[in-house]
Amino acid sequence: MSDLPTSTPVWIEDNPLIGRLLHRFIDQCDRPSSVRFTQKIKQKIWPELYEFSDNNHEFLWKLIAQTLHREYQVIQQIKYSRVNTTEQEYDQATLIFNPQKEDIVRQWLVRPRVDSYAHQWQNALSSYPLFKSTSLAQSIRIKNFTAEEILAGFDKAGALIEAMHRSNQVISIRGLSARCFWGDSKFLDKRRNLIYDVFAHAQNVVRDRMIMMSVYAPKRLETVIFVENFDSFVTLVEAVKHSSKCDSTAVIYSAGYRGAASLIRQRGQSQFLHINLVSPEAARQFEDWWYESSNGSPKCYFWGDLDYEGLSILRTLRNNFPDIQAWREGYQAIVAFHQQGLGHFAYQANKDKQRSPLPSGCDYSDSVLLPLLMQSKRFIDQEVVDKAQLIDILSG
Repeated sequence: MSDLPTSTPVWIEDNPLIGRLLHRFIDQCDRPSSVRFTQKIKQKIWPELYEFSDNNHEFLWKLIAQTLHREYQVIQQIKYSRVNTTEQEYDQATLIFNPQKEDIVRQWLVRPRVDSYAHQWQNALSSYPLFKSTSLAQSIRIKNFTAEEILAGFDKAGALIEAMHRSNQVISIRGLSARCFWGDSKFLDKRRNLIYDVFAHAQNVVRDRMIMMSVYAPKRLETVIFVENFDSFVTLVEAVKHSSKCDSTAVIYSAGYRGAASLIRQRGQSQFLHINLVSPEAARQFEDWWYESSNGSPKCYFWGDLDYEGLSILRTLRNNFPDIQAWREGYQAIVAFHQQGLGHFAYQANKDKQRSPLPSGCDYSDSVLLPLLMQSKRFIDQEVVDKAQLIDILSG
């Protein structure tokens, strides 16, 4: 084997294919996940080896097979896979680079090693010694942001939390995120526990993001109906307004599983968007029931799609509203369509991942709706019921 030149060989500068090939090798060296350093010879990637109008392809292959492989051992091995004798011998061959030659190839290409990100993080962390014994000892990687920029954001967050603690103020997790991390309100969405671990007063200052619930609140709270989907929520509200139940029935948009959130019945964890003009007394009556600070106990129902997911929502809602039942009248309207042979199968509506739910504890759901679905495998969405039908149901 010849001694490897330390300056860039002229045959690299004169033959772009060789330069590209060696850059691929270093690209793989710079990739932390790389295990093997290989490159396959394909016409799409290396067209110069398939240009047969002159003999340049032979010269290029000689540089690869003889100079890089046999002479300098930058290529450790060549695995040939030619099966058609009309093909070039190197077609579909696999080049295996020699990791021990990384340094000399870097010198040829003037591509010095780049510190690993973990090393960059540790260097940046030296400017923030208080972070070293916290969860921030583990690196956080965000595209287009340096370790120093990310840690500076956390340092800014800590200063803001301390200032708000001293002045007895609170801030939402998204407000903190937007003010400290480049205007990105969602950066901290999955890092709430990290904030609590790093900053002592964070749990008192950084409040949970409130859950917004849309609601139609009546004058007298006698009945509450949770609705899974927004269109049906609006339709039911309009029907309630045109029925004798307008002064006694509340309608709540549950937004799928939102109504089953664990802290939703604690003050400060949820708030309400009233879609009707509601008096302070009616709003207070509704919220007193919601936050369980009154003795009122209206009848509570859920109405959703006639599918496995809808019945699962009913079951999870019972964690927060133990007495909630399926709204029989609303579901009966859907079942009537089902009995006419209507409905869709799971694969037709991207519901393949829905699985048969556990019993909800509601007799009507467990004894009628769930067996119907399990037997027929046909689903129907609640939007099939229109306003006129809902007005008839409410007036019945």
